[in-house]
Amino acid sequence: MSSGSVGAVTSRVRSSLSRRAFLVAGGLTTATLATGCATVDDLLNDDEPSQSPEPESSDDRLVADALADQERLLASCLAVRARHESLRGSLAPLVEHHREHVRVLGGEPSSRRSRSGVASSPRKSLVVLGRMERAAAKRRAHDAQRAESGELARVLAAISASLLQHEYVLNSSIGGGS
Repeated sequence: MSSGSVGAVTSRVRSSLSRRAFLVAGGLTTATLATGCATVDDLLNDDEPSQSPEPESSDDRLVADALADQERLLASCLAVRARHESLRGSLAPLVEHHREHVRVLGGEPSSRRSRSGVASSPRKSLVVLGRMERAAAKRRAHDAQRAESGELARVLAAISASLLQHEYVLNSSIGGGS
């Protein structure tokens, strides 16, 4: 792939994500604000103090799994950006979405990069990221169905939708569609 082709790919990703970034960020913010909570942790905490530690709920496990997934996706995006300078700008909205997802799930976003290998070409890296986004979206959709809390189900569904948008944009930018 020529450097002109990579530029066209990154330009398409950047322009497509800028519209989607607004919608996804707004959706996640609205879902969080609509519940009146700062984070998913707030959704899972009772107002009454507990005398004995309660066993981990299934919602707690869903949040922990989603948080770990988002941290992996963030680390992978950061690794691709570090390896392929031409993708830095176009992947910036995805990185910000993943950071926001981590925050919404009660975590603290890090700048840690994935230790797994990054594909040698920008195109292959975008394909791999697209597949990772799709797999994570399926897991979040499944988790949303299993959530006991309606608020958590909505947050997980919003994250799933965001991940599917990422996958679509990444695949469309390399000519693969979805």
